[in-house]
Amino acid sequence: MHIPGNFWFPGIVLVLLSIGFFSPVFPSLTIETKEGKVLYSTPWSKGDRFELSYLHSVNKSPITDLFTVRDGKILLIASRFHSFGAGVAALPEESGGHVRVGREYLEYVGIEREMPALGVFVPREANTTFRYGKEAIPLNRLSPPGTLLRIRLTRQSLAARFFLR
Repeated sequence: MHIPGNFWFPGIVLVLLSIGFFSPVFPSLTIETKEGKVLYSTPWSKGDRFELSYLHSVNKSPITDLFTVRDGKILLIASRFHSFGAGVAALPEESGGHVRVGREYLEYVGIEREMPALGVFVPREANTTFRYGKEAIPLNRLSPPGTLLRIRLTRQSLAARFFLR
């Protein structure tokens, strides 16, 4: 059976569109279980920052850690807290880091501690909250207390962006 040449073109276009739609090319910040189940994913742009806020387990004061991504690795770039105390480091470990006194908090800056992925335990009482852009998501809404979550930079396809959001 002979198939005329003009039937090949739509097929090739369909294959190319499918590859483009399902190829993971868009950087995304993803929160997933240790088994890899995606609980939250959002587009990520170079230079963006996100925060994790929680109550310190000993002195019960709020702490906010600020992160960014460079070269595919998550970097802790600053940590805000309200007072020194048990369990709060006295000086930054990283060279170049220093404490800045703000109006409402103290802040370690210049940390730049890198990690390939960020593991976060969902506690019962610390009310750990993920903040990115205008979103603030308590982690206990994504997963029950006692769960270990992983935050990392991934790549998503156009299809995943369309269906996961």
